[in-house]
Amino acid sequence: DTGGILMDYGLSVANQRIPNWEPELEMVDTVLISHAHLDHVGGLPVLYDKFEGKWCSTGMTAAITRLLLEDALNVGTPLPPRKKDRTDLVSRFIKKNIDRVIQNHVKLDIGHSSEVAGGIVVTPIDASHIPGSVAYLVDIEGVRILYTGDFNLDKSVILPGANLPVDPDYVIFDGTYWGREDFDRSRVYHQMDDIVRNHGPIIIPAFAVGRAQEMLMILEEMGVTQSRNVIVAGLAEKVTKMTGYSGHWEGMKKNKVVLEWEDILVSGGGMMNGGLAREHFEQHRDNQNAAVVLCGYLAPRTPGWNLLHGLEHHRCRVEYARLSAHSSASRLQGYARSCTGKKIMVHTPLVKEPRGIHIPAPSERIVIEL
Repeated sequence: DTGGILMDYGLSVANQRIPNWEPELEMVDTVLISHAHLDHVGGLPVLYDKFEGKWCSTGMTAAITRLLLEDALNVGTPLPPRKKDRTDLVSRFIKKNIDRVIQNHVKLDIGHSSEVAGGIVVTPIDASHIPGSVAYLVDIEGVRILYTGDFNLDKSVILPGANLPVDPDYVIFDGTYWGREDFDRSRVYHQMDDIVRNHGPIIIPAFAVGRAQEMLMILEEMGVTQSRNVIVAGLAEKVTKMTGYSGHWEGMKKNKVVLEWEDILVSGGGMMNGGLAREHFEQHRDNQNAAVVLCGYLAPRTPGWNLLHGLEHHRCRVEYARLSAHSSASRLQGYARSCTGKKIMVHTPLVKEPRGIHIPAPSERIVIEL
């Protein structure tokens, strides 16, 4: 059989693994990508080593994906082939396969329905996770399945918050922050105000897609971009321009090798594995006037995680600004309660299933009757 649809195909940002091979992958003709983060799109070059089908997303997601994959290859995100590891597939993350990915894209528009395979109609819905992100409402012979991908029901400084349907027959949803403490964006504003008043230079390692733009717009809204020299650099600068966000910041000048007190650097590499943020931290780790603001997910034992938990020497100030592009716990649980169909929660740390919600085990097959 063919005609199968694969929803996202990522690469772990922690250990650079791709999902395990499953027999159903042989049935796939079409890939639907929800958004351009490596943990949802980073496996495509591996898939396209042999895959000849199409992958679909919004135009913005496709454009950012190209930047992400090429940047990952250039900075060495996929580790060298693990010659003794027979399960290693990341060695297929090569330019030839990235080119194949780019050549096989099909653009979908938010709010417009398209038949992507025989009898399968999909409608992208704004997910407000990052620019270009969508959930997919999939209609198969009248059975409606909502796949949310990563989504955010909360309004942020860069996105309005998702408005997803509650009446599909099945809802497969992201449960990243189920049962956790809600986010307090006002607290982040207070943190940044205190740091800006008392420290310089300030280094903000941020995910190049989404978080970098949010931090820039927070600084813009606070008026900091007009009182301090705010710089955006690297992939974060390219994505910021591509997504259309603008403000009183500037790009990194080629001859800028040392940050001064008035400088605030927003740069990619949110976990501080490398790049400009790491480079300038090394220059200022013993500078008590300097500050580092970590503002995204930190995988355990990554350099950013180690720094935050006191496992790396420093005398500069280190703060964690708790922001997320995922739905807050209270909004997420409220949305789940309002859904009338069968509910399947994925991407969650929970082990015990909440009432009325199924959490599938790894490699579990769920059969949907048509």
